Amino acid sequence: VKNTDGSPVMPVGKATWEEAAESCAAIGKRLCTEEEWEKACKGPENEIYGYLPGNEYDLQKCGDGVDEIHHLGQMEECVSGYGVADMSGNLREWTASQPGTKEGRRLVKGGLRSNNERGSRCAYANDERENYADHTLGFRCCLSVEAPTEEKAAE
Repeated sequence: VKNTDGSPVMPVGKATWEEAAESCAAIGKRLCTEEEWEKACKGPENEIYGYLPGNEYDLQKCGDGVDEIHHLGQMEECVSGYGVADMSGNLREWTASQPGTKEGRRLVKGGLRSNNERGSRCAYANDERENYADHTLGFRCCLSVEAPTEEKAAE
């Protein structure tokens, strides 16, 4: 993945939840829910990590998580079964999901400082204050797709 000037695209870090949500909305998208994020990471085979084969931890596939930030697509094998890159490596990512009844907090997926094997698991999540930002925390946007109606499905 390259910028228009040919330079590699780096993930956007140091974004609060609100900044991330606003950035997605500005391009007609939204933050992914925790469930959407996890499904995209696990792929159709329900892997543990966001690469194939992904049931065993492999540091070489995605690097050392939040301790080794890289440009998008740099780790060519760090791609889930659905073709989504960098879900078990790179920055932690905001989701739209709130952790239970915790007001002012949102779930974060993908990454854990000092324990990449645990933090890069597709199922791993923790939560942060919505106004928190650091260099290891970014976001990914999802596009809502209209579900087919019975009328359209019959065509």
